[in-house]
Amino acid sequence: MPSKIAIYNLVAGHLGQDEVLSFPAIGPLGDAIAMFWETARENTLRANTWHCARTRVTLAPTAVPPAFGYTNAFNLPGDFVRIVQVSISGFGDFRDYVREGRQLLSNFAPLNLVYVYDLKEVDYFDADLAMAFSLMIAGLAAEKVTGDGDLGQRLIQQFHDKYDDAAQADGMEDPPLQFAEDDWINARWNASYGPVAAGYQ
Repeated sequence: MPSKIAIYNLVAGHLGQDEVLSFPAIGPLGDAIAMFWETARENTLRANTWHCARTRVTLAPTAVPPAFGYTNAFNLPGDFVRIVQVSISGFGDFRDYVREGRQLLSNFAPLNLVYVYDLKEVDYFDADLAMAFSLMIAGLAAEKVTGDGDLGQRLIQQFHDKYDDAAQADGMEDPPLQFAEDDWINARWNASYGPVAAGYQ
């Protein structure tokens, strides 16, 4: 498992700096890493469904339902970062919900939530998360440490190319709306009458 000094040395390697031999690091590199540490950690956790940062919980509905549209509201855990999966008993994948702020709204209850949590201890990072985190820090810190803004942009792009699946995160937190069928739709597509019965496809 990586340590803080291991993360510092990964960042140093990305930026072409000397090895860090003690912690906390001093000088421009140490100052820049400390400055961007939390921002980089939060962005990195948000970017992927890291196995080492997953946990699960069953959510009960709140006492106050949504004003309209859904029958149940569920408060997200305090350490929530992003959704991995929402399900209900008997169904492995479930899309009848939407995220609004720090809540999930749904017509079903309870909800089973697998999510990425706000993992702060780098000792529990796996190798992929440690490398991704170091790339993000290095990208943010590059100009301050080396004066080379282009290097920072390249490192951030490398991070996005290899690790970022934010589009999937957006899809999980705002799944496709499921519209209830109305009489017109049923009439149009029912084989006993409507266009299908008349020979139209």
